[in-house]
Amino acid sequence: MPYHSLIAGALVFLILNSVLQVAGPLLTKIAIDRYLAPNPSRISTPIDRFLAADAVTGLTQIALLYMAACSAYFYLNSPRCTSCSTSARKPCSICAGS
Repeated sequence: MPYHSLIAGALVFLILNSVLQVAGPLLTKIAIDRYLAPNPSRISTPIDRFLAADAVTGLTQIALLYMAACSAYFYLNSPRCTSCSTSARKPCSICAGS
């Protein structure tokens, strides 16, 4: 079956895209619950051990993670040339028909 690798790749990118869509709201929730309105009875998250205890440093870390997630999401969802995988804003000579 020649298409197994393409289907597996598509599934990987579909899952990655779904994770990136959820990352923004999740990081916002973590920032609010941990630094802006701390609640001692909050449920810990998997990234808590990587975040600083200091509010300014922790919020900066979360902001950088948020920017990375947004950048990756926009990169994965940008239009692509099907022949050469370049950005569709400036198509290659094959896609432009020249």
